[in-house]
Amino acid sequence: MWFGAFVGLIFLVVAGSLSGGAGIAKGAEAPADFEYAKSYKNWTSIHSQPIYSKSHGRRLVRTYLNPLAEKGLKTVPAKFPPGSIIVKDSWVNRNGKAGKRAYLFIMKKEAAGSNPQAGDWFWAISTLDFRALKWKGKTFQGYGGDVQYCIKCHSLLDANDYYFGTPEKLEEEKKKKKKK
Repeated sequence: MWFGAFVGLIFLVVAGSLSGGAGIAKGAEAPADFEYAKSYKNWTSIHSQPIYSKSHGRRLVRTYLNPLAEKGLKTVPAKFPPGSIIVKDSWVNRNGKAGKRAYLFIMKKEAAGSNPQAGDWFWAISTLDFRALKWKGKTFQGYGGDVQYCIKCHSLLDANDYYFGTPEKLEEEKKKKKKK
């Protein structure tokens, strides 16, 4: 009886490895809880077109804010309430034009005091199918560790709640959309 169960388990493992993980992106781990970010393309975008970002891998990026984050950005300096989500979509830079889509850079504001060293933000780099990026043995999500680079860079603007954009940029992009 145990032998049959063992053979069944071996079959599942081999079948799973032969299928390439049923569509899981190479280098990705099991699904993370990024359900909250899946509708990001329906949120307000700060940029009408992708812009160059040296600090995000020299990629072209476009930033999206959920309604709570949009509200937080309207304060000066920015102060995002818990539940604010910022998603930065990215593309490979092909001489200033968007090439193949790359990763999603995600910031989710947690409850006050949840992790002051990270601005109470949860940080992640996600594959396009919403799986935490796993690369060279590192998993890019959390409050430190493998996302420490993100935190260190964004902490330069801790007075603006770790955010580099401005309310003026948001209003400027909204005006551009209305004119179209």
